[in-house]
Amino acid sequence: MKEKINLWSFVSSIISVVLFFSYSFVPSVGKTNSSYVFLHPLAIILYMTLITFYFGLLGFSRVKGWKGMVRSVWTIVSTLGLLVILSFILFFGSLLS
Repeated sequence: MKEKINLWSFVSSIISVVLFFSYSFVPSVGKTNSSYVFLHPLAIILYMTLITFYFGLLGFSRVKGWKGMVRSVWTIVSTLGLLVILSFILFFGSLLS
């Protein structure tokens, strides 16, 4: 079970990074009328990344082999970096608005 958590947290971390970059750098993504969504799209990505980070830590507990270790380390490092960046953007963005 822990190996599947490790694999799915890795996939979810890749999805989180892709969503962040697609929202940040593609002008047409996320810039439409989003009045039906109560959260900022970056906040949704932040919560998804936080959940992925938690499951990455759970999957890190029983790693078998070097491939699983690389997946776990990449998941933890990428989601932690993305958490810091998103928190910084949302915190200072809320101060400026």
